[in-house]
Amino acid sequence: MTSTAVTVQGVAEGMMRPAWTFSLFFFLARASQAQTHPYHFWAGEIPPYSYLDEKQEALGSLYRIFQALVERMGYKTKVEVVPWKRVLIGTRKDLPIFFIPVARTPEREHIYQWIEPLLIDQFVIYSLQNHMAAVQDKERIKSLRICLLRGSAAEELAKKHGVTRMEPVTNAHSCARLLNANRVDGWLTARSVAETAYVRAGYDLKDLHAGVQLELWPLYLAASKGVPEGEVLKWRSALQKMKRDGTFDRLRQEPIPQAASPDPTPTLPAQSKSR
Repeated sequence: MTSTAVTVQGVAEGMMRPAWTFSLFFFLARASQAQTHPYHFWAGEIPPYSYLDEKQEALGSLYRIFQALVERMGYKTKVEVVPWKRVLIGTRKDLPIFFIPVARTPEREHIYQWIEPLLIDQFVIYSLQNHMAAVQDKERIKSLRICLLRGSAAEELAKKHGVTRMEPVTNAHSCARLLNANRVDGWLTARSVAETAYVRAGYDLKDLHAGVQLELWPLYLAASKGVPEGEVLKWRSALQKMKRDGTFDRLRQEPIPQAASPDPTPTLPAQSKSR
């Protein structure tokens, strides 16, 4: 090879190297960013608040709000829809997690950091027609077979009201199927969850009958103890701003199946003060 050829080859390699070097640098920078992401953003799989459709696409009114808030806070990542059991395990380990939707109950008051309420929902016992009378009576529900989500606020309520025959499951659809098959007598859950899950399971909402309301609780965006308090304050301020500028209400609009019982739609609480 002549010296001229060597010189030409060296020039060509020198011209190619900057593009190749830049591509590698960009790839490594993106990988490093992904690996050092400080927080987890989790939405418990609880329709209609947050869930996956048949195509595994994330849906839900509270999911949309949470995703918009994550982006507003400067994170270019997707909120993960995960089983509620995974949320419970992760938060108990004090991983740095922001998550929805969690009912603010007395038992949970000191376990999580409460950022801002998202809505208020009614916790009701549902049944089919054969147990309509029984689920209207707080004394009679104690001996009924009651389906509920494991580790949920509904489980806390059942224990509080003396229910002795609980059937804990991992998702709302399981309760819908068990109730429709008469394998349980009642189903304790939030009103909007029952109505949505029953329809999504393929059943007629007219067959679902609301019994006694046991509680009215706010559902929150919360953080685990692994998130610094200063971050919690920033997120609270950002979510409150979303409420003021109309973004919250716009994203929250999502049809909820109408029920025969009154007031099927959960209500929005007044904006909380920073605390």
